[in-house]
Amino acid sequence: MSPKYWLFVCSLLLVAFLLPGCGGGTVKPNSSGSPSNPAPAVTSITPNSGTINGGTAVTVTGTGFLAGATVSLGGTAATGVTLVSSTSITATTPAHAAGAVSVMVTNSDAQSGTLTGGYTYNTAPPSNPAPTVTSISPNNGTINGGTAVTIRGTGFLAGATVKLGGTFATAVTVVNSTTIAATTPAHLGGTASVVVTNTDAKSGTLNNGYTFTGPPPPNPAPTVISITPNTGTTNGGTAVTIAGTGFLTGATVKMGGTATTVLAVVNSTLITATAPAHTAGAVDVVVTNIDTKTGTLTGGYTYTAAPNPAPTVTSIDPATGVTTGATAVSITGTGFLAGATVSFGGTAGTAVTVVNGTTITASTPAHAAGAVNVVVTNTDAKNATLTNGYTYTTPAGTIALSTVVSGLSSPVGLERPPGDSRFFIVEQRGTVRILQNGALLPGNFLDLQSVVNFDGQEQGLLGIAFHPNYATNHKFYVNYTMDEGDRESIISEFQTMASDPNTADPNSERVLLVVNQPFPNHKGGQLVFGPDGFLYIGFGDGGSGGDPMGNGQNTSTFLGKMLRISVDPPFATGKEYGIPADNPFVAGGGLPEVYAYGLRNPWRFSFEPVTNRLFVADVGQDSWEEIDILQKGGNFGWNVMEGTHCYPPGTASCDMTNKILPIFEYPHTDGIAVIGGYIYKGAAIPSLANKYIFADLTGKVWSLTEAPANTWTRGNLLDTGLTFTSFGKDASGELYLVDYNGLIRKLVLQ
Repeated sequence: MSPKYWLFVCSLLLVAFLLPGCGGGTVKPNSSGSPSNPAPAVTSITPNSGTINGGTAVTVTGTGFLAGATVSLGGTAATGVTLVSSTSITATTPAHAAGAVSVMVTNSDAQSGTLTGGYTYNTAPPSNPAPTVTSISPNNGTINGGTAVTIRGTGFLAGATVKLGGTFATAVTVVNSTTIAATTPAHLGGTASVVVTNTDAKSGTLNNGYTFTGPPPPNPAPTVISITPNTGTTNGGTAVTIAGTGFLTGATVKMGGTATTVLAVVNSTLITATAPAHTAGAVDVVVTNIDTKTGTLTGGYTYTAAPNPAPTVTSIDPATGVTTGATAVSITGTGFLAGATVSFGGTAGTAVTVVNGTTITASTPAHAAGAVNVVVTNTDAKNATLTNGYTYTTPAGTIALSTVVSGLSSPVGLERPPGDSRFFIVEQRGTVRILQNGALLPGNFLDLQSVVNFDGQEQGLLGIAFHPNYATNHKFYVNYTMDEGDRESIISEFQTMASDPNTADPNSERVLLVVNQPFPNHKGGQLVFGPDGFLYIGFGDGGSGGDPMGNGQNTSTFLGKMLRISVDPPFATGKEYGIPADNPFVAGGGLPEVYAYGLRNPWRFSFEPVTNRLFVADVGQDSWEEIDILQKGGNFGWNVMEGTHCYPPGTASCDMTNKILPIFEYPHTDGIAVIGGYIYKGAAIPSLANKYIFADLTGKVWSLTEAPANTWTRGNLLDTGLTFTSFGKDASGELYLVDYNGLIRKLVLQ
C-alpha cells in the first residue's frame, strides 16, 4: 500500500476517536478487527440439555473466541452472551423445539465454529395452574391507599403482581404459594376486584373483594398540658419535657416565640426539647403540628435571671503531650455549656466538643515545653482554671522522611511477601523491581510493558499481592490495565521462576478476572490478601466524573466495589477462582464476588492487625476525601453521597438510608486525593503507636487517633510538597512512603 493510503486510514481512525460516541484506538493484530484471526472452535457446552422453553444458563468452551462473538442453538440466537475469555463464553438458551441441535459461535469477523448436535432440548414440564384468590384482610381501607393487606389463595408464584380495581399494589411480597402481603394503592371510593397475576400471565380474581372508603377524619389540634421543669435561666439550654395530646411526628415547639432545639417527639403525648435563650419572664409554650394546627400553654414557662454558675475543671487526661500539639485530651469538671472554649497556656485548643455538662474533648495546640494552665470559658464569659494541669514535653525527635532508594519509574506500590525481607516496587509503566537490604537489584522481577497501557495518568500496572503461602507455592497476583480494542482491567496470577527467586516466569500467567472499563480513570488497583486468606480487590467506579453510569450503587457490576474471591481451588463453575461462601450477595441481590459497594476510587487499603478492621482511603470527586472502615455488604454512599455530604454539591437532601459514613473526611482545601496507609505498629516512633497513618497526593502526611472508641481525631505530621502514591510496611512495622517522582522514603524520628 502507498504511504498516502495509510495516511488516509490513520486520519479516518483519528476522526473516529475524536467524534462523540465513536471508539478510538488502533486495531491490533490480535483484536477482533483483524482478518488474520483463526476460526473459533467449539468443544463443549455445559449443561448439554435443557427444556424447550429456553432460559437455561450454559457455558460454551472452545478456542479462538473474540469480543463481540454471538452464540446460536439450532439457528436461534442465545441471549445474555458474555465473553469470559478466548476459551469460554456464558449465555442463556433460547426457546426451541425438542431434539438435538448444533451450537454455533460466530466471531465479529464472521468466522464461526460448530458443535454438531451439541445440545438437546427436552419437553418442557407441565405449566403451573392459574392462581385462585379466596380472601383479603382487611377487606377495606381509605381511598388514600397505604393499607397493609394479606391476600390468601392458592398457586401464587414468586414475582406475582397484585392489582386492586386495576391499579397496582405496592410492596408486594409473595410469602408462599398461599399468601401474599401488599400495600393498597390510592383509588376512588367503592368496591374493587383483587387480581393476582403470576409471572406466567395466569391470574386469579376475588370479585369486589376490597372496599375503598373515604379518608379518615383530620387530626385534632394538639393540646399542651404541662412543661417540666417550668422554669430555667435566660441563657436557655434547659432540657424540658412537654406533656399533652395529639402530638404528631415533625411537630415544632416555640417558647416565647423562639424555636427550641434538640426536639424529639417521643409519642403523641410527650415531647422533649431544649429551651432557647430568652429574656426573663413568663412565656407561652406553643406546639405546632405539621398540619399547622397548634396548642398553647399560656405563660407555661418562666425564664429567670439567675445566672449559670461558673464552670470547674477537675482533671485532664492525658495530662502530658508533645510540644507539637495535636494530642487528643478529655477534660472533666462541672458546668460546661455548649459553645465553651478551651485554652492551654493561653493558646486555644482545637476540635473542642462539649460532650455534656461534665466532659469536654479537645486537641492540644502547639506550645513551648513546660506546665501550663488549662482554662475552660463558657459562652457567658465565666471560666475555670486547672492550674499547671497540662505539661508539654519536648519530643524525643522530629518526624521526618529518609530516602531509601531513588531512580525508579513512576512507582505506585510497595509490597512485601509474608515472612520475606524484600520489597517489591510496582512501577506504573508495567514493571516490578526488587529492593533488598536497601539496594535496588538490577533488572526487573516482572515486565509487562508489552501489554500494559500506561498513560501517565491512572492506567497501567497498579497493584501486586503475594499468596499467603508464597514461600512454598511462589504465586503472586497483579492488577493491570490493557487496551486491545476494549479497555480492560486484568487480575492475573503469576509464579516465580523455580531457578531464580528474583525473577517472575513471564509464561506462567493465569488470568482470573477481566473487567471492562468504560473510561480511562478511576481504576482502583490494589490487591490485598486478608487475614481470612481471601483476595480483596478494589475497583473504582469506571471513571469520567460523578459516576455517570451509576456503577457505585449498582451491585450487578464490579465497578465501584470491593471484591473478595478465593484464588485456591475449588473454583466456581465457569470461573478461574472461588466465591467465599459468606460473601454478602452469594444468595442474590448482586454479584457474588462483591464484598462492599458505593465506592468511588479506593486507592490503597490495609487490614489492622488483631482487630482485622479494613481501612480504605476512597478518593473524592469535587469536595471531600474520606477514610472508611469497610463492612461486609456495606454501602458507602457514592454517588448519592461524597463523604458525609449529599452529591452533587448543592443537593439539599438525599437518601442516606443504610449508607455507612466515613470515620474521617477532609475538604479539598486540605488536599486533592487521599492516599491510604496503615495502623502504625512499629517501635521507632512511639508517638504514632496505634494511629492510622495516611497521606495526600500533595505531600501531606497525617495521623488519625481513635479516642474514645469510634471517634477519630486528625494530627498533622508532615507537609512535604512531594507526590505520594502509596505506603509500604517492613517486618518491624515501620512505614515507607512511595514518591511518584521515583523515590522510596522511610518515616523516621530524627
